[in-house]
Amino acid sequence: MFVDKLHLQKLAIVGQKRIAFSVCALLLITNFLLVMKIYSMEEKIIITPVNMKDSFWVTNSKVSEGYLDQMIPYFTHYLLNIHYENFEFHVSFLMQHADAYYMRDIFYSIQKLKETYTRLRMDTVFYPENIIINDKDLTAVISGKFIAFVSDRKVIEENRKYLITFSYLAGALRLKSFNKLDENNQPETTNQIDSLGNNQPRG
Repeated sequence: MFVDKLHLQKLAIVGQKRIAFSVCALLLITNFLLVMKIYSMEEKIIITPVNMKDSFWVTNSKVSEGYLDQMIPYFTHYLLNIHYENFEFHVSFLMQHADAYYMRDIFYSIQKLKETYTRLRMDTVFYPENIIINDKDLTAVISGKFIAFVSDRKVIEENRKYLITFSYLAGALRLKSFNKLDENNQPETTNQIDSLGNNQPRG
């Protein structure tokens, strides 16, 4: 009787060890798979304005219209709301977020604009009123009131439309072009950012 009880106890201990071993092995495999998944994931840094108001989604290759709707005024701020003494700050932002393929054109266009703003001591501001977005092509037409000042004197106040185009890959929204549109909604120039040169006061 005593031997049978001892044998049963040994069997129970062996069974518990087997269960514990199986659980440990399962946990090790699970942890290994989790670690592999974490290492295989691509880290993404999503650029967003400070005051994001609406929800949005992004994937490796697409963004939602809601994301563009909030990012376009953010980029437009750096493209049009410019004080000649802070131009370098705008240059830094735009070059950090420029599409690599268009970076050279954008850089030279911005430097040309910098000379104009500095020479005229010019400030500009833009008040967006409407945005028409094509989320498939990553383009948008943004319209609103544009005002320019030279030495604190208002020299331009008019309604304008701009076409802004982006590229996107794995969380990075990049600026490709930004052009002022004419009355027929056609770009006034084919050069990147060059249409901002039309901010110069006439006559």
